[in-house]
Amino acid sequence: MGSASFYGYKNHIAIDTKSKFVKNYQTTPANVHDSQVMGVLVDPDEITLADSAYQNQATPKGAELFTCLKNTRCKSLKADDKMFNKIISKIRVRIEHVFGFIENSMHGSSLRSIGFDRAVLNTDLTNLTYNLLRYEQVKRLNLKTWR
Repeated sequence: MGSASFYGYKNHIAIDTKSKFVKNYQTTPANVHDSQVMGVLVDPDEITLADSAYQNQATPKGAELFTCLKNTRCKSLKADDKMFNKIISKIRVRIEHVFGFIENSMHGSSLRSIGFDRAVLNTDLTNLTYNLLRYEQVKRLNLKTWR
């Protein structure tokens, strides 16, 4: 990575893990690290789940980061650590479902426009459309998780 250039824009999303609705989002140029936007997206009173990219980054006041534990060359994980990873993974997979749906079903990860304002509008519409589709799914399946 080092001196590599990044072009494009990122859609940073805060997701409610119970309902899978997009709660908050921010559009930035691609060269902005996810941790720089985290303070805007997350509520400091909530527990925040993040991957290893956030491990050495500053976290918002009051937020906690939980990352999966890894084996080392000389030491394997204990049973308690494996159980911790399993619990975290069950929550994190719900977040990955949102990104998978936006990319695969909505083809929302690609953007063909020039200018930051157009990119913001595109991510606004993508996130709104995702929430509308998710709401329709919740209503159709009569799920109680969003209340």
